[in-house]
Amino acid sequence: VKTKENIEICEYMTMVDLIEKDNVCGGIIIMDTENNVYPVYAEHVVLACGGLGGLYQNSTNFPHISGDALGIALKHQIQLEHMDYIQIHPTTLYSQKPGRRFLISESVRGEGALLLDKNGQRFTDELQPRDKVSQAIFAQMEKEGSDCVWEDMRPLGKDVILSHFPNIYQQCLEEGYDPCKEPVPVVPAQHYFMGGIKVDLGSRTSMKRLYACGETSCNGVHGKNRLASNSLLESLVFARRAADDILFGTKTEFRCTQMDIRQYEDREQILSPNTNWAISAKRRCRRSTVRANGWISALPSAMRCPPNACGANTISPAGANVRNTASRPVPTAAARTRSARDCSAGSAIRNPTWSTCATCWRASSPRRGSC
Repeated sequence: VKTKENIEICEYMTMVDLIEKDNVCGGIIIMDTENNVYPVYAEHVVLACGGLGGLYQNSTNFPHISGDALGIALKHQIQLEHMDYIQIHPTTLYSQKPGRRFLISESVRGEGALLLDKNGQRFTDELQPRDKVSQAIFAQMEKEGSDCVWEDMRPLGKDVILSHFPNIYQQCLEEGYDPCKEPVPVVPAQHYFMGGIKVDLGSRTSMKRLYACGETSCNGVHGKNRLASNSLLESLVFARRAADDILFGTKTEFRCTQMDIRQYEDREQILSPNTNWAISAKRRCRRSTVRANGWISALPSAMRCPPNACGANTISPAGANVRNTASRPVPTAAARTRSARDCSAGSAIRNPTWSTCATCWRASSPRRGSC
């Protein structure tokens, strides 16, 4: 990319909004580290913003990958899909250091490594699928009141560890553990987000001239439990499909008068609405949950239905009239700790996937109204 003269890379920029009119995208609004705001007009916009691992205490993602594009998409009523499809990897190296967690491959367990509780006893079948092993580990942690369990690689032997897993061996040493001599602490961590902004086979979103690819999108290739390395399909193939549609697809005209960027001058006000749901979720998820409905439960209640008959939360279906009676959003730091939005008006918008209060979304947008 750096060798292309027609590509400009803008580092340390934050996307704070889409330029949009009548469900047609005309660019994005960006903000630099000095809080200067710039409109960037474009015939086509491709969102490749990653997943939402930053919401979790333990994740293999970088902390800044916190679902920003999803928050902006919600604001503009862009269709989302399968927000509960979040894959948890059962074994990452436990650490109290900030940042992403180091993944200890399941092939280690395939070679014969064992999972042990705090007393050194096995508590599950290590060769089960990722979600089953994660559930077993989480249950054991809850039972013990511990922050991790232990993975014993010693049955593999030193030669196998050093020849097959040299990087894992080195990372464990840096964390203060020698896997050839002792078990190492492991913890489940958020690993991959299969849901996201809904796209078709051309990577087109429900907003014209707006595309999404990679982990921020949901294109249906993963199902509920992604297989290893399928992220390459989602990233490479669907990026090419987006490029093909941009070059050869039907063109849509965008008509918009000059943007008034003064509405974005307050960094706190413009970033909070896009991220307050994420911050609330992160604070409520005290560790990487492996419960099927754990992330949905952390969403503001305006974004989810009441528990169904089996006790699990489901995403609001099309046409659902969701009324939320929790605390009102206000443009202050305190509002970011709240987990729901007040809807005294009780009106609901209808779109293909989400149903929430139209008045609340106006109140939480840069064009602040009242709820």
